[in-house]
Amino acid sequence: MVASGSCAIRRGSLFALLQALLFAAAGTAATVDVIVRDISDRPIPDVQLQLKVGTDVLDSTRTGEDGHGHFQRVQPASYGIVASKAGFEPSGKTDVDLGTAPSTSIGLTLLPSLERRDSVEVKGVIGPPEQNASSPEQL
Repeated sequence: MVASGSCAIRRGSLFALLQALLFAAAGTAATVDVIVRDISDRPIPDVQLQLKVGTDVLDSTRTGEDGHGHFQRVQPASYGIVASKAGFEPSGKTDVDLGTAPSTSIGLTLLPSLERRDSVEVKGVIGPPEQNASSPEQL
């Protein structure tokens, strides 16, 4: 049953890829503009952007200082866009359907990643031994 599920995913990716190739032959290409901002609505530079069909990466680019990245000559089909940068949680949008419009704009917001620290700090003072304390031999 797992094999048939993965086969269906492969067929779906293959169909979208073939559809993109057919539109490429027809010469109808679009531009996809991606704007990446943080939770304070500030642009984030140098974010890696990936244009995907299924799990296949078709193209990648990076955002400029203004937080904008562009994919050019993108054929009409359904795509996924993933944005990632160190210090932020990855974000993306699936089912970006490019019809016959000459351009499409996508906005993504990256959230800071939670930093995990694995440490324990123990503070204490060692006092003098008690008068009637047991010796290690008595324990």
